[in-house]
Amino acid sequence: MDSVNNTYSLGQLFIERRFRVPDYQRGYSWDKTNITDFLDDLKYLSVDRVHYTGTVVIHPDRQAPELFDQGGEKLSLIDIVDGQQRLTTAVILLDCIRRELRSLGEVRLADGIMRRFVRTFDDDEQPIPRLTLNAGTNAFFQENVLKDTPGQLPPQISSERRLEVARQVIERYFKSEASALSEAEVKRWLKALHRKITDRLHFSLYEVDSEAEVGIIFEVMNDRGKALTE
Repeated sequence: MDSVNNTYSLGQLFIERRFRVPDYQRGYSWDKTNITDFLDDLKYLSVDRVHYTGTVVIHPDRQAPELFDQGGEKLSLIDIVDGQQRLTTAVILLDCIRRELRSLGEVRLADGIMRRFVRTFDDDEQPIPRLTLNAGTNAFFQENVLKDTPGQLPPQISSERRLEVARQVIERYFKSEASALSEAEVKRWLKALHRKITDRLHFSLYEVDSEAEVGIIFEVMNDRGKALTE
């Protein structure tokens, strides 16, 4: 492993990066229990404490063309070797927070969440996803999970169904938590939850430069993925 860095918050992970789940990775695998456990961790996490969330192993794609968003931020393309379940779930959760905040008139924060964690745009108004899943599930992820109005295409495979369930579980959780709160209290709760996710979830980040080493690490850490070719 070529470099070992200190822990990063989720917000720091997404600075000048756009993530991609390589096609050799299996699809999204978290079920309702995993999502509920993740939400419970956040519920009982104090806003002034840090929660260690695990390890993220990445491999920068040095051959990808340079890409800049409308604000001039360079977005390097980064493959996720390990950690896709946690990052995907965090993005779905943040996107749900974004929609709720926008419905409550908190447009500036909602737009900030969109640009940093969901999708931004280039100078030609073309979308730049901040997280792209593997080829088997990405279209469903972008069009049915991360859209304000989900597309009409039903899930075709189990990983797509789990992505759909993740959004549904989070939306039901929001409805339950907000049921006894005033609108002002809901806004404060959503903002506190946003801070917990972006600032208080910390990850150990490992960056791998060698493609050969990527294969070794993936086989050691995750024996349920697709078989790697040369």
